[in-house]
Amino acid sequence: MKKIIAILLALATILSLSACKVNKNNGESEPYDANDYQANLNKIEEEQSKKAAKEAEKASEVNAEIDEYIEKVGKTNPKTQIVVKSNYALGRKYLKFEFNKKGEFENHFVYYFFDTYENYRAVYESEKNRDSVTVVDHDKDTQMVVVRLDEYPESTYDEVYKIYSSEATIGLGFTLVE
Repeated sequence: MKKIIAILLALATILSLSACKVNKNNGESEPYDANDYQANLNKIEEEQSKKAAKEAEKASEVNAEIDEYIEKVGKTNPKTQIVVKSNYALGRKYLKFEFNKKGEFENHFVYYFFDTYENYRAVYESEKNRDSVTVVDHDKDTQMVVVRLDEYPESTYDEVYKIYSSEATIGLGFTLVE
């Protein structure tokens, strides 16, 4: 949408400025040459096309980095790890619960992948200033923040798995990644 508005503004500016062409020798106006107008229009369209291609390439690289990081988040493994994907209005969110070999709770991580830089920045700033939370990783290019919750519940693998595999929790937008 922003690109379309930028193109329309550029075209409006060209049209308003190109209604007449000033003769540099004596400052008088003369009719604007249609060939010059078309050449300028073609140049603007070419620049916009190159810019859009660069943005698409960068977005593709960022999405590949995010997918690679999500692979590192992992999947639910019996007795050692539970990974939950959550519906999140600002982007993607994953919860990762880690357990020792006895099934006792050890770590809880939250992985955020934001749709906009502004959302990334706002959550990063709020999370890094919270008590009981440690920001363990963040990246402004991929708009990702990973936090570890420092206060752990007294839970076991079976209890957490039961919560996130229940119909009520699934109905709230949580999905086990298996």
